[in-house]
Amino acid sequence: MRERVGFSGAGFSKVGFSRKGFGAAVALAVGLGWLLAVSAGAHGPGGCGPRAGMLGGLEHGIAKLALAPDTLQTVNAAIDQARSQEQTLRAQIESEREKMHALLDETPPPLDQVLAEADAIGSLETQAKKTALQALVTVRQQLTTEQWQELQAQRRERWHGGSRGTSGSGGTGGTGGV
Repeated sequence: MRERVGFSGAGFSKVGFSRKGFGAAVALAVGLGWLLAVSAGAHGPGGCGPRAGMLGGLEHGIAKLALAPDTLQTVNAAIDQARSQEQTLRAQIESEREKMHALLDETPPPLDQVLAEADAIGSLETQAKKTALQALVTVRQQLTTEQWQELQAQRRERWHGGSRGTSGSGGTGGTGGV
């Protein structure tokens, strides 16, 4: 006989599920919710958002700084390399999402395979974030303290409408930025 897990309260009558069936239902619900959230936040080429915006915003902010030609070349090379790597990763992520959709369309969806796809997507997204962060650190290493502060002021201006809620010299950078 299967062990039953019951739920009651909050206006619900007592409903019983087997542990295996309940676990699979919860995992599927969590997976579907995660997939919808990730898909809603997906940004393709020319998209906007934190991932697309980090490199584009960084490039935009750098253009406003008076950098020496050799520094500008190094910075732009880092951004271009990161953008190329990120585009490759985004294509791989999209491919994995399509696989996930196909698995979720099966009746019943194979839980182990669905979770493996979730892991694959998560790993690729982490790689994409690391790629953008590597570019950011490379840029930071090329800038003086004053240039970095100006870039940060531009970021605050773009995302927060100025320097409110931050300490420091304030948002003197113009619009746009990192």
